[in-house]
Amino acid sequence: MVTFLGASIAVHPGGEVAIGPLSGNEPATAIADLDVKSARNKRIGSAGDLQRDRRPEQYRTRIVVEYEKRT
Repeated sequence: MVTFLGASIAVHPGGEVAIGPLSGNEPATAIADLDVKSARNKRIGSAGDLQRDRRPEQYRTRIVVEYEKRT
């Protein structure tokens, strides 16, 4: 069984909240219009490029280190 905490939100690619947060106490449905095409643009401002700045070689190392710190 999966327990959902609620308080869902829909966020535009630029970070603005389109709708929500929804109630965490009762079932709810929401509809939002989002510009999905703009989500393909991975640049933030004039300097940041989310695709180019990724460092996947670091992902596993960080996950293992954080896990070991907690156990």
